[in-house]
Amino acid sequence: MCIRVIFGNPEEDSAFQQTKLYVPSKWDPDYGDMPSWALEHLERFINHLEQRFHKRRASPNLFPFQQRLLKTLKNHPTLLFPESDKGLGPTKPAIAHISTYLRDEASQTFTHYDPEALIEAIHVVFENNIIAFGDTYWQQISDTGMGISPAPPWVTVFYGLYECSLLARWRDRIGFYRRFIDNVFGIWLSHPCRDTNKQLWHEFQADMQNWHGLEWTCEPLSTSVNFMDLTISIEGERLSTTLYEKPQNLYLYLPPHSSHPRGIAAGLIIGQVLRIRRLCSKQEDANEHIKQFFRRLCKRGHEPSALIPIFSRAEDNARAFLRRNTLVEYNKQNKSKVGEPQKLFLHLQYHPEDPTAHEIQEL
Repeated sequence: MCIRVIFGNPEEDSAFQQTKLYVPSKWDPDYGDMPSWALEHLERFINHLEQRFHKRRASPNLFPFQQRLLKTLKNHPTLLFPESDKGLGPTKPAIAHISTYLRDEASQTFTHYDPEALIEAIHVVFENNIIAFGDTYWQQISDTGMGISPAPPWVTVFYGLYECSLLARWRDRIGFYRRFIDNVFGIWLSHPCRDTNKQLWHEFQADMQNWHGLEWTCEPLSTSVNFMDLTISIEGERLSTTLYEKPQNLYLYLPPHSSHPRGIAAGLIIGQVLRIRRLCSKQEDANEHIKQFFRRLCKRGHEPSALIPIFSRAEDNARAFLRRNTLVEYNKQNKSKVGEPQKLFLHLQYHPEDPTAHEIQEL
């Protein structure tokens, strides 16, 4: 494996244009007369890099197109593979635990899959995660890549296998516990003794971390917490919720001149108003969030005169929706689908000069 370490200014030194590994530094020594300590430091640095990066070798369970791609690249000096420091779960123990679970449940709970075929597919996906970055190709050799689509259900099952025993050990202190991928919301039942309660809380946090290196960041115990897009607070004997929005959110909604179907803007407003009405337990909170949403759309170039009728429709829709029994509506929709013929959906890329969806449906 060839690694070149260059010190200098990438804008002035042409050598920077020929290497794929940049080590930024203000130190610019005479390359022909480098001190011995610098050479020793570079040697240790390169040895460290060689331990962290690995040249790809095709494995038997690669897809054919991956094998062909890697065959042309395997001798390329810039083909380096980093070891991920953090991820959604270490690959080898995760595959082992999930494989055992799939084999055990295949004959008990689930009967619609072949466990060995599914386990082999898991090996293919999670052991051959190859990423193209510019003109280089990288393979993740440990942990789970957060950008791949199977990662959320993968980590849900992997940590869920540990949660079965975790929650059983702490059933006296955990009054409520829900997790969505890597976000957890729970209600802690405090011990009467303050010091004992503090010690138990620290032990519970340590116990959560005790699963193959997965790291959890726990917020201090509080009567108000942010979870996903909610702020949940204890007010007396009731829970109060309101919309939570991250401070770094730029609210870059589609401007009116964007080339999208006309219904997109209306759908955005109707959906957002319904979301706010459902998440906020206090009407005054919902009113303020909807007003803020209206002002942000105006800042993106939308005319208030065009927005007001859509917001009026959105409020009518939200009131009608919240009056319905959602469980009854869900069952009604499912029953209406029984026996229906299969539908074929035609998806076309949108262009403002194309015929409308209604005109296509009338053909």
